[in-house]
Amino acid sequence: MPKANSKRDDRRARAGNKGGGKMVNQKNKNESKDRGRGQMGQSDDVTPPQRCHHGLYNQGATCYLNSVLQVLFMTTEIHDRLNQQPDQKLRKIFMDLKRKTCGTENITKSLKIQNVHEQRDAAECLQEILHHISPEASEVSTY
Repeated sequence: MPKANSKRDDRRARAGNKGGGKMVNQKNKNESKDRGRGQMGQSDDVTPPQRCHHGLYNQGATCYLNSVLQVLFMTTEIHDRLNQQPDQKLRKIFMDLKRKTCGTENITKSLKIQNVHEQRDAAECLQEILHHISPEASEVSTY
């Protein structure tokens, strides 16, 4: 019993009051809300306008594919190198992603993914996509 009381007393002492620190926590919470605010509750920080991004519908367990496609979409250097026939489905997804959320049914067919409810490895999926697209597109450096 004495150990439990001494630990409780230590916690109270660290908190700076006998209420167990509730007032300190509430004060810190309010201070963090007010920090960075200028006049009339406006933030002093200016955030540049962001581009609107769209996502991909998940067909089942195709999050690994969606992740790879989103990384490739954000690697803009690859877009101009997609010019051969196998690249057209990937090019279409990239064009659609600029305007809307889109599906991946066509790319799963071209990659011969038959079971969209089976989880697969994203790194293997990336290798498969890079194997199917033109050599010019797959040679883009990401560093």
